[in-house]
Amino acid sequence: MVLGFISCPADFQTISSWLKWGYLLEIKDNNVFLLLLVASLVFLEANLPKLYMIIHEQWNINMHLFSKL
Repeated sequence: MVLGFISCPADFQTISSWLKWGYLLEIKDNNVFLLLLVASLVFLEANLPKLYMIIHEQWNINMHLFSKL
């Protein structure tokens, strides 16, 4: 299974939000730590299903290989 980096509009929104707050913190030196933390947590939550699918698929591949031994 091949997963695209940005597979839906929600991914684009979470990435854009995180980049916006990171830019304001690093370049503009604004105090947006809490907003960046919230954006990071939303980004993590949006990508947890993908992470689960990758780990689950890898686990199934490994179990299939070891079952032949």
